[in-house]
Amino acid sequence: AAIPNPLSDPDQIVHNNNDVGSYNAMRAAIECGITRLCQASSANAIGLSFSRATQFDYFPIDEKHPPYFDDSYALSKWIGEVQAETLAHHFDAVRIASMRFHLVIESREAAQATLAHAAANRATELYGYPRLDAAADACLKSLTADFTGHQVFYIVAPDTILDEPSLDIARRLHPDVAIRKPLPGNASFFDSSKA
Repeated sequence: AAIPNPLSDPDQIVHNNNDVGSYNAMRAAIECGITRLCQASSANAIGLSFSRATQFDYFPIDEKHPPYFDDSYALSKWIGEVQAETLAHHFDAVRIASMRFHLVIESREAAQATLAHAAANRATELYGYPRLDAAADACLKSLTADFTGHQVFYIVAPDTILDEPSLDIARRLHPDVAIRKPLPGNASFFDSSKA
């Protein structure tokens, strides 16, 4: 339960609401004896849709990609993950999954309609989405998955919302970004294989 973007509220409200709320919810759960937590993070945790400019080191992006954000929402999501890491480090039995979603929505068609304004030449957008059912399934699985401490997971569909080949988009909008794995067809710019 957080502010989902930096567009309708002042930066300090977005930041403070998201980070204080996230920390308090996780800490309260732990104090109640809950040791498995799933937190909604965002693909924006590295800087993306709401950034003035983007910087990507490689495609497809995985959980090890460094952050390059300049907006309050991305900052709040990054800090939320750091808070989860801190809590999992402090409480040995606690396992926290931070799920990096990108526009959770009913279907690819709904994502296309929603992001119609995000033209294919908008370099800050990487045209990702997960379906609602896939996102819910990932959250449930994170509560029983075999991992320790805090882990970050990209939860993004294996394709983009665009029909244009992803490699063509990468070469046109991000010609200096390294391609580490093949991007066949309209493959996602995010690597969700860890999840």
